[in-house]
Amino acid sequence: MEELIRPNWHIAIVHFPIALIVLGAILELFSFLGWRRTSLRSGARWMLLAGAILAVPAAFSGIYALANVVPHRADLVPNGIESLRATDPILADYLWWHLWTQAGATVLAMLIVTVWIGLSDGWRDRLSIVFKFLLLVLVALIGYGSHVGGQQVYEHQLATEKRMTPATLPSTTQLADVDTWATLFPPDQNHVTLAGLAMAAACVCIGLAARGTHYEDLNALRAEGQFTSAFVLRGDEPIVQRPQELYVSPTNHTPAVRVGRIWTLAWLLLVLTAVSGLAILAIDAHSIDWGTIWDSISKPIEQNDPSVTRRFAHLIIGVVIVVDSLVLALLSRFARRRATVLAMFALPLILAMAAQIWLGVLLLLDGPSGPVTRFLH
Repeated sequence: MEELIRPNWHIAIVHFPIALIVLGAILELFSFLGWRRTSLRSGARWMLLAGAILAVPAAFSGIYALANVVPHRADLVPNGIESLRATDPILADYLWWHLWTQAGATVLAMLIVTVWIGLSDGWRDRLSIVFKFLLLVLVALIGYGSHVGGQQVYEHQLATEKRMTPATLPSTTQLADVDTWATLFPPDQNHVTLAGLAMAAACVCIGLAARGTHYEDLNALRAEGQFTSAFVLRGDEPIVQRPQELYVSPTNHTPAVRVGRIWTLAWLLLVLTAVSGLAILAIDAHSIDWGTIWDSISKPIEQNDPSVTRRFAHLIIGVVIVVDSLVLALLSRFARRRATVLAMFALPLILAMAAQIWLGVLLLLDGPSGPVTRFLH
C-alpha cells in the first residue's frame, strides 16, 4: 500500500474539470433561451473559470499517470506509447488520442478563460461569436478525449488490478510501517499537481492584470462627461472604462478587480511547488544537505550528458517563474494600468512556464539523464 489513491491521483481529480467545463459551456452557449442576464449565466462563467483552473493540475497528473502506467524503460527504443503499440496497438492509439485531445482541451480552456478575462468589454462584444465557437470545439475535444480515456480502462483494463482477497491484503504489521504522510501526499504527485494549480493561477492573474489596463480613474473623465457606470473596487476609488469602449453589451460589462492579492496567492503556490520539488530531490538523495542536493541537480548523470542537466534547467526556469510572478504582483499594485510594462514581464513568464512544462515532461517520461531539447529514448 504505497499510496492511498491508486494507481494515481488522475483518476480522482479528472472528473471535476470535465463536469464544470462541459456544464458551464452548455449554459453559456444556450443562454439565449432566457438566462442571458441572470445569475445562472454568471454561474456558468464561474464554472468555466473553475473548470479551466482545475484542468491544468488534472492534465499534469495525467502526464504523471502516463509515466506511472507506461513506465520509462531505457532498454526499449522507441519508448512509452510506441513500445506499447507492439503488444496492444488499440490501447496505444487510445492513449495517444487521450493524451493529445485532453492536452489540447486544457490549453484551449486556459486560453479562452485568460483572454476573455483580459479583454475590454468592447472586444468581448466583438469576439463573442468566436468564443462561443471555441467553446464548442472545447466540449468536442473533452468529449472525445474522455471517451477514449474510458475505453482504456473499461475495455483494456489499463492501470487496473485484480480484486484483492484476504490473503493479498496488507497485514497489520505492514500497515503499521506505512508512512501516512507519504501515503496521502506522494512527493512526485504532490509536486506535479501543485505545479499545475500554480501555473493555472498565474495565467488567470495575467488575464486579470490585462483587464485592469483598460480602466482609468473616473475623476479624470468626469469633467468631459465621458464615462459609463462607475465601479468601486476598494474604498471610494471608482474606475471607468476609456471613452472608446463606452457602448458595450450589459452582459459583458464588468469591472476590473484588484489582482495583487490573487497574484500573492499564485506566487505562494509557485513557492510551494518549488519547495516540494526540492523535497523530492532530498528524498532521492536520502539527505537534506544542500551540497548533496546541488550535486544531484548540477552534475551530469551519464558520461555523455550535457553540462546543463535537465534538473539544473528545471531549477533555473523555476526561479525565473517565481521571481517574474513576484514582479508582476508588485506591478499590479504600483503600475497596474501600464499595458506595455505588463507585457514586458507577462510574456517571459508565459514562455518560462511553457519551457518548464516541457522539462517536466522530459523528467517524468524520459528521466533526468539526457539533453534538454529532446527525448533520449
